[in-house]
Amino acid sequence: MFKVVKNAEAAYSLWPQAKPVPEGWQETGVQGSEQDCLADIAARWEGPAGAVPQHGPATCLHERFEERAREDGDAVALVDGSRTITYRELNRASNRLAHRLRSSGVGRESLVGVCARRGADLVVALLAVLKAGGGYLPLDPDYPEERLRYIVEDAGCRIVVGPDALRGTVEAPEWVALDDANLAALPDDNLESGAAPGNVAYVIYTSGSTGAPKGVLVSHANVTRLFEATEEEFGFGRDDVWTLFHSFAFDFSVWELWGALLYGGRLVVVSYPTSRDPEAFLRLVRSEGVTVLNQTPSAFRQLSRAAELASWPALALRLVVFGGERLELAGLSAWWEHYGDTSPQLVNMYGITETTVHVTLRPLAKADLDRTVSPIGRPLADLSLYVLDGNLDPVPPGTRGELFVGGAGVSRGYRGRPELTAQRFLPDPFGPPGARMYRTGDVGSAADNVEYLFHGRADDQVQLHGFRIEPGEVEATVLRHREVRDCAVAVVERASGEPVLACYWSPAPDATVTLAELRAAVADQLPAHMVPSAFIRLDALPMTVNGKLDTAQLPGLQDAERAGEEDLAAPRTATEHALALVWREVLDLDVVGVNDNFFTIGGDSITALPLVHRAEEAGVPFAIEDLFAYPTIAELAERVASGDGGSAPVASREEPALLPESYLRTLPPEVEAAYPASSLQGGIILHSMMSGDSTLYHDLGSVRVRGLLDPGALDRAWRRLTGRHELLRSAFDLTGHRVPVYQVHRSVDVPVEILDAQHQDPAEAVRAWWRTQWKRGFDLAAAPLVRCHVHDFADGSFQLSVSAHHSILDGWSFSVLLSELLTTYDNELGGTPTADAPALPFREFVALEQQATASEPAKQYWQQVLKGAEPLSFGPAAATASADEPLSDPDVTIVLESSLSDRIEELAASVGTSVKSVYLAAHLAALRRLTGREDVVTGLVASGRPERAHAQHSIGVFLNSVPVRADLAGQTWRTLVRHVSEAERDLMPHRRFPLVEIQRTTGQEPFAVLFNFTSMHVLDLQDRLSRIAASDWWFSDHNNLAVNVEVDCDPESGRWQLSVRIDRRRVSPDIAGRLAELMNEALGECVDSPDSLLSREG
Repeated sequence: MFKVVKNAEAAYSLWPQAKPVPEGWQETGVQGSEQDCLADIAARWEGPAGAVPQHGPATCLHERFEERAREDGDAVALVDGSRTITYRELNRASNRLAHRLRSSGVGRESLVGVCARRGADLVVALLAVLKAGGGYLPLDPDYPEERLRYIVEDAGCRIVVGPDALRGTVEAPEWVALDDANLAALPDDNLESGAAPGNVAYVIYTSGSTGAPKGVLVSHANVTRLFEATEEEFGFGRDDVWTLFHSFAFDFSVWELWGALLYGGRLVVVSYPTSRDPEAFLRLVRSEGVTVLNQTPSAFRQLSRAAELASWPALALRLVVFGGERLELAGLSAWWEHYGDTSPQLVNMYGITETTVHVTLRPLAKADLDRTVSPIGRPLADLSLYVLDGNLDPVPPGTRGELFVGGAGVSRGYRGRPELTAQRFLPDPFGPPGARMYRTGDVGSAADNVEYLFHGRADDQVQLHGFRIEPGEVEATVLRHREVRDCAVAVVERASGEPVLACYWSPAPDATVTLAELRAAVADQLPAHMVPSAFIRLDALPMTVNGKLDTAQLPGLQDAERAGEEDLAAPRTATEHALALVWREVLDLDVVGVNDNFFTIGGDSITALPLVHRAEEAGVPFAIEDLFAYPTIAELAERVASGDGGSAPVASREEPALLPESYLRTLPPEVEAAYPASSLQGGIILHSMMSGDSTLYHDLGSVRVRGLLDPGALDRAWRRLTGRHELLRSAFDLTGHRVPVYQVHRSVDVPVEILDAQHQDPAEAVRAWWRTQWKRGFDLAAAPLVRCHVHDFADGSFQLSVSAHHSILDGWSFSVLLSELLTTYDNELGGTPTADAPALPFREFVALEQQATASEPAKQYWQQVLKGAEPLSFGPAAATASADEPLSDPDVTIVLESSLSDRIEELAASVGTSVKSVYLAAHLAALRRLTGREDVVTGLVASGRPERAHAQHSIGVFLNSVPVRADLAGQTWRTLVRHVSEAERDLMPHRRFPLVEIQRTTGQEPFAVLFNFTSMHVLDLQDRLSRIAASDWWFSDHNNLAVNVEVDCDPESGRWQLSVRIDRRRVSPDIAGRLAELMNEALGECVDSPDSLLSREG
């Protein structure tokens, strides 16, 4: 039972009936159940914001800023890209806007919405609202329209400030444009705001357990005392450089913003794309000389990885503050190993929005690595931290209890939510009379008088990627869908260990909603960080005998994700049953549904080959282009049943374009056969000979191997591979023929060079060697066109490198070669026989290409695609590269965040395309922004491997480069992804029509940029090697195109990465960085706002 109590400031709260009322609080005479007491409090509530507490001589935030503007007017306050703003300029700009807001009636306790993207204008708007006397209400323009509408209505907000371009983002009675030209004529002097320290400074909405977010009222005094309580510890000052990294709807931004502006420091605005790109952010931290960095542990792990990739560069950092989520100390080991634990000093700060950003601080040191529990240190000087039991009594040291926070940081409560405020903000029996304490819902313990430990949540609230999320709010949103009967939301781990939000749901009777439809409905109502990454459909949620959710019986995410990708409708016809069996076999899945999209459950252009072949063997023939057009079992079965489905083109069993018998009779005895080269082989050979550049088309694949180096076993492995793959024992006859002829030798010995690298650094030895080896070209008339090199290191490992001419190996074939070489060598070490699958003769591809070359429909198709097209131009090159400079590494590589690649997969699934279509769409959009052209043509690497058994395990050059064209005017991201997918589907029947024939037919060079999407899953060897281990893959290649863009998945980390390489002799060197950044920005925009129109600028 409870009783209702109040203090002198008319703050009402609940208190256990059996406990004495704390000093400064008095009973109201109301007693009863919690529900009855809360109802009484709701009736007594005075206005939506509650009582305003009184404070002493403290000043307001904007007044502290104005002091800085008077003292340091010429100092730089803000850096936003190339834009630099001084304190004086920032003060004047915000004053002008404040005068405008005052004319609209803004004053004390007014809430003004601010809807703007991260930048200088956002800071101007926040300051202006405070100067006008009001409090700012963050309205992140990337939040769903429905959530923004709710926040505006719940907050009683009648005025929103933002750029005119965002005017339609949120509805409000009055919109004040940040870019209104009339603002320039308004006064720029300081105003008398009329606000007191106890008045509201901002209201941030956090997740709500009842399904509705709640607004936390934070006063000026709450924030100013935060810095007064920490300034002695941290010594903030004019020399500090801060970053505005976080969304202003996340209260970590309060710390970043005012930590700089209250002390005369410099605030560097981090653009949204840069905040998502750890390598770009690291470059910004270095170039701007950032000294104070604030990061969630998740973001810092990515930054640390970027620093490692950059060889741990020197940094100006003196302080890194962690907050927003639980810190796992083990993740700091590599950072400390290279930077030490004092410069910069890493500090863990536990905090909550309701208690004004930070509650505790704990400097960290290497000695903490042995801890298994996250230390949160001691409370700030003006705060108290209590560990209490269920009766609100202190627990003994070392005993776990719920954490309560008392002191000057405790905010005013929830706007318009008196019941919830009374539940969470309780009388503080240990503080001054009338004081309140906040019930955090977190579990902690007091190790001693100065050290507290954090153990997790006491309630269902979760913390993920810096955001506190109430699963109840997400569940309430899902349950609003009329076809959902029940659901549960929880944080689970992927196989990689990454935590994600998962929604387990069961459908209502007769429900027809699909996964994509449900996900879209939820995404329309919740911000991105609250939308579950996985939706798992169950017939019913598991329950305990007591009627509670049995979380132990919920399926693991690895199985559940497979079950939740689509509604797993069972096969209904014989054709569907046959196709389902084939899909399960080829994709190695336990279960598939007839509505599964082949390209969203693991299929790609490589796995499509055996799928088509196996389906034909099962009596369900179709062509590979049918799979692209009808990617689900249900659609494909209907296509096959209609009789309209094609079948895979079959190369003639005769030799392709037979060579003259007179020539064949002259072949030397060591040559067993000879065939015409493919069109691409001929082009590669021609460019190699004409360029005079021995590095052109000289490729390398290299891998670090840990295990025994046995030269004899390596030789035996090579003999098995050359016996199996004819192109490994081939060379070219370049005389007397219209096209080159490849001659297949009966046997060859691959040269194996073993280099003593006992006294060399492994990281540098191979790259230094390659800079010389790269220039050692191949004699194309002498077999083999492949070499093997081994660096033997002192630590018991060796580097296995294979160099080859591109005329015999495409990228996938190179990966197949390395994979087979390692597995065969592993077997040879143990004396285990290798089971060799039959390899496809390369001549079958040549025959298919010859058929395609004679195709009139293919010729007409490419003429139509390129009608009126103009190739892109990137301007003149700067002569910065010498002929001796290796171009072996991509000029720019961006490792994509896992969260971004996950959302790309989700978008692809919702559109019904492959992830390749999303990446290609972003590539086209980046070219549009780079060149200003709406009509964009890019080259696309297309696989032409025959649809035959074992084609994916065969070696050769099964590629063609074809143009993809798109008109981007008026497109949304979703329509562009769909258009790209349809374009790739349409070109499939004509993908083997050689590029040289496209050039001859259309009379033009169709593209200057080549896009390649690869996923070398053949290099995933963890389960196939028992005596050696492979890691640290490195590839190098050099073709004759000016710009190459590649998206690929790292075989070790599983992380997707974007690489741009340019020929610096033909293209300006800054193109690589610009194109990579634009594509990374486009990917972020694509997944964040898939239904918005493409913008012309990033």
